Amino acid sequence: MTNKSQFLIYCIQKYSQIKKIPGPDVVDLFDKYNLQDYILEFSELIQAQGDLAIVNEIDEFIKLRKDNC
Repeated sequence: MTNKSQFLIYCIQKYSQIKKIPGPDVVDLFDKYNLQDYILEFSELIQAQGDLAIVNEIDEFIKLRKDNC
């Protein structure tokens, strides 16, 4: 498993914990908005942030995707 893949799993776990959403639902959410590609592509930038900033980044990404649909 690559460091990027491990970071993606970390993001799923943290989002699940902080938002109090079951892990499988978070995975579905990430699939729906294609967050995996975004997190993997920008993992170095995102990883430099704290947990709450990561969750906020994910929320902002989802909001932008919803607004563009």
